[in-house]
Amino acid sequence: MEPDLRSIAQHALLYSSNRQEALDAALLARLGRYRYSLDLAGKRLTFRGQGGQGGEVSGRADVIASVPADPQRLRWGWSPLLADVVGTDELAHRLRDHGRERDLPSLVEEEVPYEI
Repeated sequence: MEPDLRSIAQHALLYSSNRQEALDAALLARLGRYRYSLDLAGKRLTFRGQGGQGGEVSGRADVIASVPADPQRLRWGWSPLLADVVGTDELAHRLRDHGRERDLPSLVEEEVPYEI
């Protein structure tokens, strides 16, 4: 992983883990056990309750990046490599602009090495 991307990922890990736990707790409280579906074309993420509670929660889904299995590279959502498949995403463009402003090459390259 590129040094600038590693630094960004390390800072984001704690925050994103915390937000994921909070989302899961809120969904469990509202829906009980749930499943999710993703509509890439419609940019919608939907959670549906299973069993007794039922119900549904949905919201906007932004495709910021994707990591294909082979080769292990991170493809940014603003890149034609990904945007041609899932459509353009304003948040992905804002991330690229941030990389330009802060001289973070890994946010500006269409595709960067990414080892898990």
